[in-house]
Amino acid sequence: MKRLSAVALFLCLLSSGSSVAQDLQIRHKEPLPGIQPVVITDPVAVPETIGATLLAAVGFLMMFRRRR
Repeated sequence: MKRLSAVALFLCLLSSGSSVAQDLQIRHKEPLPGIQPVVITDPVAVPETIGATLLAAVGFLMMFRRRR
């Protein structure tokens, strides 16, 4: 019963704090600067990426292998 009332109190405090965020105002009128698109010049080497991923997976599984 105490846990239920503590959770209810926490939710009430959490919901009352969300109204503070709604009162914020943006005071600047100029638009934000645009972001230039990122152009990737060199393509990613897919076979090497797959090989590195498989090697990492084997190493990860070897860490959790049971020793007999």
